[in-house]
Amino acid sequence: MLLFIRGLGKNFSVTLNDDANITDLMKKIEDVENVNPQLQSLIFQGHILHESLEGNLYDNGVRHLSTIDLCLRLCGGKVHGSLARAGKVRGQTPKVEKKEKKKQKTGRAKRRMQYTRRFINAVSFPPGRRRGPNSNQAKYDEDYVVRVRRYELLRCIARNCSALVTAMNLAFSYCSNVSDVSNFVFTEE
Repeated sequence: MLLFIRGLGKNFSVTLNDDANITDLMKKIEDVENVNPQLQSLIFQGHILHESLEGNLYDNGVRHLSTIDLCLRLCGGKVHGSLARAGKVRGQTPKVEKKEKKKQKTGRAKRRMQYTRRFINAVSFPPGRRRGPNSNQAKYDEDYVVRVRRYELLRCIARNCSALVTAMNLAFSYCSNVSDVSNFVFTEE
């Protein structure tokens, strides 16, 4: 009897006697594919061929030139889909101790925190459209960084007008980049 075995990435054929049983087929597959018979799961026409089935292959419906699918058995038993652990979710989840939460500030302390966040730690923006606190556009926009540096330089010039005007003129004559100008002006003092 010639049988075709399909599985494990390739197809092959096996020749057996007409009176061979499922155990003989598994041993023949072990010789060809080096797969332990305990790990083999043979499927024919949607039915699993167990070693415990009585009779030969012909009695179990396997005929000459039939195709049998070979799969590997998975380790373990039926756990995830079984109803044995139904309703036992509480025991499966690990127990985690509650953490102490930090008390939120109220009143004067809260207002002080808001003041430092909004006015002291805030970056001075040039005049124009105000960006929200979660905006990342300003951080990565190179033109925006250049504008902020120019604005900071102008503010600095406005504060110390007479002394810095000459320094700025010198800086612009020696430096081509705005960042170089700011470095030049602030390191010269």
